Amino acid sequence: MPAPARSRGVAAAALVTGPVCTAVGRSVLHDASDPLVHGVLLGAYPGITWWGVVLVGLVVGRLPLRRTRVHLLLLATGIAAGVVGYGGGVLVRAALGLPPGDTSVSGSASTGSGTAGAGSAGAGSAGTSPAGAGPHLVPQGGGTVAHPGVDWAGLTSVQPHAGSTPEVVGALGVALAVLALGLLTARRAGVLLAPVRAVGALALSVYAAHIVVYAALDATGDGRWHSGWTATLLVVVGAGLVATPWRRWIGTGPLERLVRRTSRSLDGPGPRSRPH
Repeated sequence: MPAPARSRGVAAAALVTGPVCTAVGRSVLHDASDPLVHGVLLGAYPGITWWGVVLVGLVVGRLPLRRTRVHLLLLATGIAAGVVGYGGGVLVRAALGLPPGDTSVSGSASTGSGTAGAGSAGAGSAGTSPAGAGPHLVPQGGGTVAHPGVDWAGLTSVQPHAGSTPEVVGALGVALAVLALGLLTARRAGVLLAPVRAVGALALSVYAAHIVVYAALDATGDGRWHSGWTATLLVVVGAGLVATPWRRWIGTGPLERLVRRTSRSLDGPGPRSRPH
């Protein structure tokens, strides 16, 4: 199998199996104090669930993104993935007799309010280890340590941040469609989209910076920063104002530069691909 086809196959398999592995893993591995387990299974964006999205990004990044044909292909693929993901999830839930707006989740959102019921359900009987017996054990799937429960209904959820296969595929489709529309528009919009292009070129650094900004706003304890669209507009406008001159006068973002150097240090012998 050619390398591109193999990569696409691995990415597709990860999108399908990742959420299932997360749902099963949450009901079996209860050591939330372990940072690796937390990042892979219990974090806001479980690594296993979203690894398929990362792989799709790597596949897209190797495409000739200057070609209009590729833009149209990405747009069609994104629309199809969105319909299959969200539409398929709704149809499957209907076939199983589940309400389309069920708040049951299996992935990302279960670390928030959705976890409260599940965690307390297990904690009542076997959720806490005896003193000195090891880490605190909290089943995430609604069962107990002795009899773990898997949130199978959550695997069909289409709610935002559910982390189910339909939601992940649908969200990925929307992202691909937005990317394609941006690529199709960029050449025609000229200087008007310069801030957007700058933010996109420094995406990793901007993303990390916005987390720091939100943390700083939380630390102030001033509720006005979190009312309505205030914080969002602050981050969006600030990203454009900082990224545009940075991209023009400095070039690569600090985190992008770090990742590039790290990646090149791990490269074996042979030609390196040039960025598009």
